[in-house]
Amino acid sequence: MRTLGNTRPGDCQSVLYTRCTVDLASAGAEFDEVPCANLEDVLGGFGRSFQMLADLDIRDAFADENPLIVNTGLLTGSGVMTGLRSYFSSYSPIKTSNQGLPGAMWSAASGKFGSKLKWTGVDELVFVNKSPLPVYAVVAESPSGPTFELLPADELRGLTSHEKIMALHSRHADAHFAVIGPAGEHPETVYFAGVALSTENQLKSGEEKARWAGRGGMGTVMGSKNLLAIVAQSKDKRAKRTPVVSDLNKEIAGGVGSRKFREKKTGGVGGTWSNYEPLQEFYLVPENNFRPTGNDAIEEMFRDNLEDEFVIKAESCFRCGISCHKNIYERTAEAGLCLLILTPANSIFAQDEEPDNRPIRPPFETINLIDNATTVNLYKGGLNLEIMH
Repeated sequence: MRTLGNTRPGDCQSVLYTRCTVDLASAGAEFDEVPCANLEDVLGGFGRSFQMLADLDIRDAFADENPLIVNTGLLTGSGVMTGLRSYFSSYSPIKTSNQGLPGAMWSAASGKFGSKLKWTGVDELVFVNKSPLPVYAVVAESPSGPTFELLPADELRGLTSHEKIMALHSRHADAHFAVIGPAGEHPETVYFAGVALSTENQLKSGEEKARWAGRGGMGTVMGSKNLLAIVAQSKDKRAKRTPVVSDLNKEIAGGVGSRKFREKKTGGVGGTWSNYEPLQEFYLVPENNFRPTGNDAIEEMFRDNLEDEFVIKAESCFRCGISCHKNIYERTAEAGLCLLILTPANSIFAQDEEPDNRPIRPPFETINLIDNATTVNLYKGGLNLEIMH
């Protein structure tokens, strides 16, 4: 984004953002500098996207003319802590009216993809129509401005979201990624697929630590267009922080607004994990595909019940001091190291690091958590996870 000189304060039309409109059918792309019409355009994100969607008459979420809009917020890529958001907006295959018409929907995620996209010089991507073959998009900075290309994605098809991210990471330096997994590749049967966004921790460690835009089936819309991934490639751009931004970041990291997500030792309440206890009073913890069993089994997941047996470490995301991500490590040496990861969205997975890679399966009762075409079983005692298709 840039601002025209010698304009009145508050004049939104003096603020310009760069939009890249991509016709997936023809592989053509057009870059435009668009003047902001109002404050929502300046702020970016879904406030801008929904104005575009409101002007369209979309009666089928899988119609070629239904756009997938990917954009960033005003603070994305700036020195402001938590200024990391990427927004995906479209008419949703799962949000419909009583007449069966699709509704406008947006989903957001953090990670570093949004910052990289902003640093390429692009504020907004608009994908229309459908590619005849699986492709992935590359947006990159260059001395003459941002560039765009579509590349074949046959080798990515069938890979998990993490595998796609790591494969693209091996091909594209100084880049971050937004990808769909196998679910999004089957839009005819899976309407709720999300979009995974890469993180610094993920690319450096090789562990599955993506962030997810999981609302509204935006991954399904992306897959319906045969678009498997988006690459944003740019050198990092870190402006010097002003005293105002530094003070703001201190408030974000240590103020009331982030208290729920911080560790208790920093004055917080332990993260979104703390939701388990009040929700369990009414048996509302999302268990058994949102069909609670009404028993007390979930209480073994309360943090106080795990701290003696497991090592819990808080981890920060890129340029964020809140540390809401929790890594949980088994203390027992005989079982190897089992890393259980709880994200703020309560996504759960594990990496079993036994020498022979066999899952540890003690004869304990299982707790069946959210089932999105995959059964995730939590084995009590050893607290290991096995994903069963």
